[in-house]
Amino acid sequence: MKAPGRIFGFFPDETIGRWQFVCCVLAGALLSSCTIKTATTGEEEQQYLGDMWFQQAKNLEQWQQQTIAELQKNLHLQVTPLGNGGISAQVLSGISFQLDSMMPTPELYGVVDHVINVLRKNRAEYNEYKIIVLGHTDNSTPKNPQISNYLISSMRADLVAHYMIDNGIKKSMISSEGKGPDHPLADNNTPEGRSVNRRIEWQILPTRGEAGTCPPSCNN
Repeated sequence: MKAPGRIFGFFPDETIGRWQFVCCVLAGALLSSCTIKTATTGEEEQQYLGDMWFQQAKNLEQWQQQTIAELQKNLHLQVTPLGNGGISAQVLSGISFQLDSMMPTPELYGVVDHVINVLRKNRAEYNEYKIIVLGHTDNSTPKNPQISNYLISSMRADLVAHYMIDNGIKKSMISSEGKGPDHPLADNNTPEGRSVNRRIEWQILPTRGEAGTCPPSCNN
């Protein structure tokens, strides 16, 4: 005869204890599996992000090279790559502005049209960028004592920026700034040098990749 209170040969409390042990073992195995899966998922996500950033950096490099090649087709422009994946383009042929004038020359408008066409054509290659239009002057003293070279350069840059907006560049993408005579590229002691220093410069700086995430190269 079995002793009172025994079930399947075990005391009730022993039965409960054994089932608790089995459940704990199963729960531990399941938790371990979840932890491994979570770790694997995290590694896969990091790999995906790394691949995405690499592809965006590659796309950025291709966009930069293609845009530089297109801009250089206009012989009035000196085009150089910037370290952050951007581009600098400057009009160095002395055709931009007459002395003391804030109005671009007809020749400069032709260069600006070329820059606009290249940027509109290549925009699909890289999702977003910002354009900074910089105005520069020579070191000549303005004839009007109430006007400084900084104001002249600002107005020159602003006129070019508004012309670009009027011809298809989004207003949110563009800004302008006057640098005055602070960054000469030629000798201000000659008429030819001063003519070169009266110039417009564009800085074209990518801001976002195709997936909406800035790749590491554009944060450098």
